[in-house]
Amino acid sequence: LSPVCLGSLRRAASINAEYMGANMSSLDMLSSIMAAVAHDVGHDGVTNEFHVNVWSTLAQRYNNVAPLENHHAALSIQLLSEDDNNWLKSFEITDRFYIRSLFLRLILATQSQQHHVHLGNVKDVVGRLALEKDKELLMFDESNWNNEKSYVLEAGIHLADLSNPAKPLSIATYLAARLRLPRHTGD
Repeated sequence: LSPVCLGSLRRAASINAEYMGANMSSLDMLSSIMAAVAHDVGHDGVTNEFHVNVWSTLAQRYNNVAPLENHHAALSIQLLSEDDNNWLKSFEITDRFYIRSLFLRLILATQSQQHHVHLGNVKDVVGRLALEKDKELLMFDESNWNNEKSYVLEAGIHLADLSNPAKPLSIATYLAARLRLPRHTGD
């Protein structure tokens, strides 16, 4: 990551720590945790690029648009919809739709090709908040509150998904070596 990118992400992390609790509902937190848990469900160990290049079933099903992330999202919802797993049905319908929508949006946000979109969104939020540094408690812009909140959550899950190089060297190399193990590479 470039120094500019790292600086923006560090500022986003400090904003996250300070402001997220004041701006996030329990439904936001629940959706975020569930998306973090489910974001790689059913991963086959190869990349989106691989799927597109070999015309895999996943790539065809999702029209070459983020086949893995779309698969993770669809499989997560399918598993969650099974009677024994469907804890969402205990929520009111509006909360259920909100949780599901944010949950899916966050899983789809882990697509690596969205990196610069996340970075730009976070820079915009950080820049606006920096202009308001005199305020006692900085809040998301009320007129754009849900978008800004989603931008920060999307960037957070994306960053967590890419965080292996930031782990202690022994853990990072172990996990990277596991990715190089031979795997089934076709349909």
